[in-house]
Amino acid sequence: MRTSRQKILDYLKTHPVSTAGELSRAMQMTPANARHHLKILVDQGVVSQVGERTAKNQPGRPEKIFRLTESLRQNNLGLLARLLLIAIKKSNDPAELEQHLQELAGDMVENAGSEASPRSLGSRLVQAMQKLNHLHYQARWEARPGAPDIYFGLCPYQEIIADHPELCRMDAIILQRLTGHAVEQIAKLAPDRTGGRSCRFLLRTP
Repeated sequence: MRTSRQKILDYLKTHPVSTAGELSRAMQMTPANARHHLKILVDQGVVSQVGERTAKNQPGRPEKIFRLTESLRQNNLGLLARLLLIAIKKSNDPAELEQHLQELAGDMVENAGSEASPRSLGSRLVQAMQKLNHLHYQARWEARPGAPDIYFGLCPYQEIIADHPELCRMDAIILQRLTGHAVEQIAKLAPDRTGGRSCRFLLRTP
């Protein structure tokens, strides 16, 4: 089951521009909910406001118009990524694949900003979630007895993840680099308490 925000992104892929009202009707949600989800997507940098317009036969306050940002519009990047990953795995050497994933994870972390990590775990987690959301993971963390849980509400590789589950391993490495602790993935796009689906990771603290 796809989350409301994932459905909105899919809708905007086939409808280049849309208002909150149009999305609410298409998604069968209230306009307030549509605006809420759009605000989050705008904050995450995957949707942008491109103007305003007044609905036909409904004079009054103009509605904001939204579209996908350039990074999410139709392109061949998914195909290219799939072919590159196939090329990486051709050696059939697990150690070589692990090395490639370690290098990719390091590059992803650097792309999200390389400022010094805070000393406290709580501060590192806050910083990690900011960096991950810069990379479109819809990440959050929750305190638990023993060790915190980390949730990814969106898989940025959903177009190719079914054929390349090794990207889940890369995500765990990214989390390990950002937090300084070992990480275990315990759920993949499983139902969560928010009503959506999330990938869930357990942080292994001493």
